[in-house]
Formats: sequence, C-alpha cells, structure tokens
Amino acid sequence: MENQMGYGYGSRDYSEINAVMARMNNCLQAGDFQQADACCNYVLRLLPGYGPAYLGKLLAEFRLKEPNDLLHTESVYTGSDNFKYALYYADPGIKAFLQAAPYENYYLRAKQRMANAKNESELASAAEMFRQIAKYRDSEQLMQQCLETLESDKKNSLYEKAEALMAAADDEKSWQAAADAYACLDNYKDAVDKRNICIENRDICIEKAETLRKDKIYSEAANPQDCTNIQQLREALAQYESIREWKDAGQKADLCRNLISDMEKAAAAKQKRNFLIGAGILLAIALACGMIFGIIPLAKYNNASNLMRNGAYSEAAKLFTELNGFMDSNDKVRECELALSERSYQAAVTLMNNEKYGEAAAAFRSLAAYKDSADKAAEADQLLAEQKRQEDALYVVGGIIKFGQYEQDNNLDNGREPIEWMILDRQDDVLTLISRYALDVHSYHDDPEGADWESCGLRQWLNDIFYNDAFSLDEHQRIQLVTNHTQIPDAEPIVTEDHVYLLDADEAESYFASDKSRLAEATRYALNRGANVENDSASWWLRDNGFDLQNAAYVYTDGSIHHNGIYVYSSQDSVRPAVKITR
Repeated sequence: MENQMGYGYGSRDYSEINAVMARMNNCLQAGDFQQADACCNYVLRLLPGYGPAYLGKLLAEFRLKEPNDLLHTESVYTGSDNFKYALYYADPGIKAFLQAAPYENYYLRAKQRMANAKNESELASAAEMFRQIAKYRDSEQLMQQCLETLESDKKNSLYEKAEALMAAADDEKSWQAAADAYACLDNYKDAVDKRNICIENRDICIEKAETLRKDKIYSEAANPQDCTNIQQLREALAQYESIREWKDAGQKADLCRNLISDMEKAAAAKQKRNFLIGAGILLAIALACGMIFGIIPLAKYNNASNLMRNGAYSEAAKLFTELNGFMDSNDKVRECELALSERSYQAAVTLMNNEKYGEAAAAFRSLAAYKDSADKAAEADQLLAEQKRQEDALYVVGGIIKFGQYEQDNNLDNGREPIEWMILDRQDDVLTLISRYALDVHSYHDDPEGADWESCGLRQWLNDIFYNDAFSLDEHQRIQLVTNHTQIPDAEPIVTEDHVYLLDADEAESYFASDKSRLAEATRYALNRGANVENDSASWWLRDNGFDLQNAAYVYTDGSIHHNGIYVYSSQDSVRPAVKITR
C-alpha cells in the first residue's frame, strides 16, 4: 500500500509536500499522532483536497500507523469526516481500498469472534456479524458454519441434560421428563433409543403405581354387608365402581347397588305413610284455624328469606315489599337495604385502599348519610388532590418514570424488567419519553445500499417486535401515534406515523442541553448483544440519514451528535426508543 502515501501527485514539483508527507509517515510509525495530524493540516493549507493528507489525518485520529491497520482496528471510523474526505478525494486505487476497508474490517473481526467464541452467545454474535455482511466474500458460508456449530453445541448441551435426567430418574414423572428431553433431540446420537428406554421405565412405574392405587381403594372401601345406611353404601359403590375390573370389585359394586335399591324402596313406603298422616293433620289444623290463605304468602316469605341468606339483597327486598307487611317483611326490607348499603360502603373502602380516589369519592357520595360516607367522600377528595400533586411533581421534564417491560439484566430466567423513561417534554397530559438506558443493539438497516427512515429495518423492528414485546394491551392504549417529519439527503422530508420512533438530530439537540446530558449507559442485555461503549456510555442511533442514504446520524459515546452519520449496517450501535404517552 505504498502508493496511498505516495509522493508523486501530478506534473508540478511537490517537493515540499512530499517532504512533509514523508515526515508525517515517520511520525505515524513513531506513534506521534498529534504531530502527524499537524503535518497533514500543513499540507492541506498548501493543497486543499489532497487525498493522502486526509488519509493521514484519519490514521492519526484513530492512532493507526499505516492504512492496513484500518482492516484490524475495533474503532468505528466510518462516521469520521476524515474518512469521508479521504474517500472523496482519493484516487481510484485508494478509493477502492477505502470502500472495501469497513467490510474487510468487519469481516476480520467476525472471523476473530468466531475463532475465539467460548459460549453460545459469542458464537451467535459472530453469526449475526456475518449475516450483516452476508454478500461480502464467504460471509454467508461462515454464518452457516457458526449456526451449524451453535446448533450442534445446543444439541450436545441438551443431550447432556437428558443424560443427567435419565441417570437420576426413579419415578413416573422423572422418567417422563427424561423422555421429553430426549424427544427434543430428534435423531441426535442415540436419543431415540434412550427415549424408548425412558418410556418403558415410565410405563413400569405407572403400572406399579396403578396397582398400589387400586389395592388402596379396594382395602379402604366398606364391605357392602357391613353398611347400615344408604350413605355408606353409596360411598362404597363409588369406590368399587372406580376399580370395577379389579379383583371382585364389580361384584361388590353390584351388591351395593342392590342393597341401596332395597333401602330406598323401604324408605319410600315409610315416607308415603307418614305423609298421608301428616297432611291430614295439617289440613285439619289449617281449616280449624282459618290459616289456609297464609300458605302462599308463607312460601314467598321463605323464598325471600333464602335469597337474603344467600346475599341476593335486591331480589329479597323486592319480594318482602310485595308481601305488604306479612309477618316481619317490612323489617326485612330495611335489613336488606342496610345490607346493600354496607356492601356498597365496603366496595368504596376497597377502592380507596387501592388508591382509586376519584371512584371512591363518587361511591361514598352515592351512599348519602350511611355511616361516615360524607366524611369518607371528603377524605377521598383530599387524597385525590394530593395524588394529582404528586403526579405533577413526578411528571416533570427530566424526571424518570417506569412504563412497559424489556429484558435488561441479561438473566432470561427472572423475566423482563420495567423500562425506565426520561421525560423530554410535557404538553398537558401528553408526555414525550426516551428510554433512560440503551436497551438493545440493532442495525439501522441490513442492506449496505442504505434506506431512509420510512423503509429502514430499525423502524419496522421498533413498531412491530419491540412495540408488542415491551408493552401490554392496556399500555398500547396510552401510546400515541406520532406524525414524524424526517429529513433525507437531497429530497423533501418524509412523513411517517409511528407508535415508537427515534429522535432526529434536531430533537436530540433541542431536548438535551449538552453532550453530557445525551450520555446513556447500555443495559447488560445490550452489552451482551455487542453494544459499542466507551467510558460506560453507548453510541445510539438517530432517525435521520447522514450525508447519504448509506449512513444514518447517531450520538457518539461522548454525547456528541454525528450529523454525517455512520454506515446503516453497523451492528454495534444501540437503540434508545422514544414514545409519546398519555398520563
């Protein structure tokens, strides 16, 4: 790559420029990057637009000694103005090198991650990196190799777990668990044979357990001939019928059924005799006392009493009212009304305890003078006013609130964590929010050819996968549909409607007072996903493009806004979603 720092540049005598460039090369090799940058600045004052000088400034900026180091550095240099000017002013050979360098850099880093992968997460990360540049060299084949290795590792891990379950199995459930574990492995190794062994052992355990169960029921069931009443016979019948095919349980069940039938017939005959005698006596008494006309009201009274005992106070009060003073029906009406009031009172107390003060106040007012309802309504009004004051104090610009859930601590076993949001703006009851932390890592768009905000993959991910994963259906009702106007290079702004979106460069500048206020830590989950972080601060995407559609603007790790952008397929920049919600 000697020519990219070459000293010949046209027909003029560039002896002074060549001398300074030679000195610049020496400074780079010696690690004096500040002096190397100064040499390049000197040359650019003499000859603006001199490509090798911009290339030298790029190397000095990222503390690299020679152009080939661009292929191996972990620094993201594509967003640098020096890189863009070096690419713009380069001769064809150097331009081809600079255009390919980011891909080659990413490719080499992916190969290194693949070679050094120690666990499934690192191998999956390497596969994702190759996927981002699938059309470059043999990236697609290497991605498949990573995925195949990952699948093999997963199956081996599952196989070891299944082996452990099988070794420890000693009952029906544990043998079934081992069989299920082997079933997930399809034809891997001897998984099919091992699963069949587990199922056979499970069936043996089931058979033994079934034998013990039936013996236990048989031994606990009463002998039909020892039973002295129908209830005992019915219980024994149910037990024998549940194991009818076991020993002589079927015969004993039939005997129970015959004895029950005999007892029922005898009881029916006796009841009929008693009924005829009792009915005659009652009719005689009723006629003698002139009470025959009280039978119908008495039936209604008893029905109302049953409703009252079962808590159906409204229905009971209606029936007692229809009785027009029969017996103590008027008192019963008042008892039902008091019970209804008490029920409503307790419901209002529950609303108040659950901090639903507005509903509680309305419920207490509907009770008029019952107990201390008036005082409780006034108390609920005061608590509601205090609640609103506290919310007003909480919902201030710069405040932090929790809304939705997303994986953040990188522990998938304990579920998702509440998302913390920073309030950027408040208009009446509508809050503009941005996530406090960098939640995830995602490319702006997978295709190096680029895309605007309307068609980029990140917008689709935010409004589909993230929107449905992070928020419940109730929370969806609070999220506003936002109309965004986004600038794109050399064209009219595009208009989109988004539930979840990113800030554009102007919003990132207006909502935050300084670079420092734009700093954001990455969650452990985002770090595990490969977030670009320096000094505990992550770089994060903005909505608008850079100087062309192949680049998107972003906030660097120092909080500064890079308007010219970085390649859209960068897979190390984080996402800080923005939403508008109602209080």
